[in-house]
Amino acid sequence: MNKPQLNKNLRSPLIPFKRKNISWEIHAAEKDRIIHLVKSTLNELELTPFTTIETYFRLTKGWKHRYYSVCLNKNNQKVFFHALTRYNDLSINSFKKELLFEKYINKKSNTLRDYVPRMIAYSNTSENLWLITEYFPFEPLEKVKNVHDHVNITDLAKIIHTINFYPIELFKDNIVLEKFDLDKKFMEISQKVIINKDIGEFIVSEDLFKLQEYLTRYKDYILNHTKSLNHGDMHLANIISNKKIIKILDWESYHLNNYAYDMSFFIVEVLNQSKLKKELLREYLKLLSEEEKENYMKLLYVDILMTGLPRMIYPRFNHSKQEEFVHKKYLARLMVESTLRKKDLFELI
Repeated sequence: MNKPQLNKNLRSPLIPFKRKNISWEIHAAEKDRIIHLVKSTLNELELTPFTTIETYFRLTKGWKHRYYSVCLNKNNQKVFFHALTRYNDLSINSFKKELLFEKYINKKSNTLRDYVPRMIAYSNTSENLWLITEYFPFEPLEKVKNVHDHVNITDLAKIIHTINFYPIELFKDNIVLEKFDLDKKFMEISQKVIINKDIGEFIVSEDLFKLQEYLTRYKDYILNHTKSLNHGDMHLANIISNKKIIKILDWESYHLNNYAYDMSFFIVEVLNQSKLKKELLREYLKLLSEEEKENYMKLLYVDILMTGLPRMIYPRFNHSKQEEFVHKKYLARLMVESTLRKKDLFELI
């Protein structure tokens, strides 16, 4: 049987690294094993990928733990294929966790179903984990020139709100919602972030310790509000849209947290896009009661520290060194000015 012909206008969803001379994060023998495994799987499923597994490794050097590509099936229909490429316990469990979530929300009665690409087929064997979902001809918002031309901000805010206010008791017999490990996050900040010498270029040591004290002061407050579903990785690369349709991708980090965490993650992770972040936050706040707004803003300031401080020490290879510097400078100003100087968050994001 002849293989379907790929449309040359299809583009890879992968965002290439901008850094040069990045060392490989996978041994050659393991890379060859994964290439053989993925190619065999694609062949058995009769899928023709636009982005080959070899191209994936060339672009990522094994730093990303999953391969994904638009594919054509035997009926010449486009689908989206994901496969695990890093087979350690953490990655295996994360992939299986996402499969479980996808199966649950694909039920017709689930209110989250409209916001997630439909699952078509999957394998949950630990030796070969993969997932096929429906294809949408939209690029991740991280790759578009003008985000406002591609997404309705009011609708996006409503979707994030729906996720955060999803009745978690409905998960009881289907999924175990892992609670955000606050102690682990605090330990990471105290043992890795605060002592990191490079941060001194952006935040003076006196302010850094004040930020740590601020976090500690609100620890119990955060714990008392850890009752909401969060996507856990909410940023532009995980959102596709064409104004009318919005889909949220990559659910392997979903967990139980406070209801401001997803917004804090978006504010911290998204580089530039000040107007977008302000609009999204304003639209989200409109959906809250006055009491919820007050609690939300308190939580948001703390969550920005929890997500922003670790981001100061971990590299982003899909950013140039200049972009990385600008991002860290933004985060430093955001965290110090909002919590210690009490400046309006809308002036800073």
